[in-house]
Amino acid sequence: MNPFLVFSDQSILEANTNKLSLIGIFDKFTAQKTPFCAPSFFVNIAFNNPFEPGELDIHLLTTTTEDGKKILEFKGKVVLNNPDHESLLFIPLRIPEMMFFNASGNLIKCEVTQKKKKIECERVLKISGK
Repeated sequence: MNPFLVFSDQSILEANTNKLSLIGIFDKFTAQKTPFCAPSFFVNIAFNNPFEPGELDIHLLTTTTEDGKKILEFKGKVVLNNPDHESLLFIPLRIPEMMFFNASGNLIKCEVTQKKKKIECERVLKISGK
């Protein structure tokens, strides 16, 4: 399965079961006009896990779709303790807020790396009128 992104209002990881619940899944924001500041939401990266235990480097970059202007960039690390190569791995990233400057939306690119292994995916998050 190719890696993909899922946008949600909330991502809740249950402590005892490690189950991830995505609350309020969406594929666009509704706004009367742009520029528009979207409230906090989650970008959830999902992929079949090729990685070994240890640190994963996460890079998220958001640009405008029209001119490629950088809006938001996030770099961080997560620790993978017991990878299950048979399961889908979700990494939820909380976005505090995001500006949209045009109705065609923003391009969100994610990259997950560990040594020489890399997973990449991208998706456009659009704005629609009411």
